Amino acid sequence: MSPGVLAATPVTRVQVHSQRAYLDAWRHVASLLKNEGTKSAVSSFAANWTSPEFEEFVKDLADLVDNLEIPPGSKAWEASREHYGQEL
Repeated sequence: MSPGVLAATPVTRVQVHSQRAYLDAWRHVASLLKNEGTKSAVSSFAANWTSPEFEEFVKDLADLVDNLEIPPGSKAWEASREHYGQEL
C-alpha cells in the first residue's frame, strides 16, 4: 500500500455502520414526532441528527471507507480487529 493511502479495516467499517444506524434511528424518531405533532427537546435532537448535513457526512464517510483497500486476513486487518475488540 502506498504511503498516505488509507485502508478500510473492520473498525472503520463498524464506525460507518454505526453512523448509518444513528442516522436511521433519528430519522425514525423524527417521523414519530411529525406524526404526533409533539414539541419537545427530543425534536431538536431529531432535527439535528437527521439534517441534510449529517446525512451528507454519513454518505461521505461510507464512500471513503468503501473506496479504501485492505486485504481481509492481512496483518493490518487482523490488528484492526484486535483493536476493535479491545475497544468494546
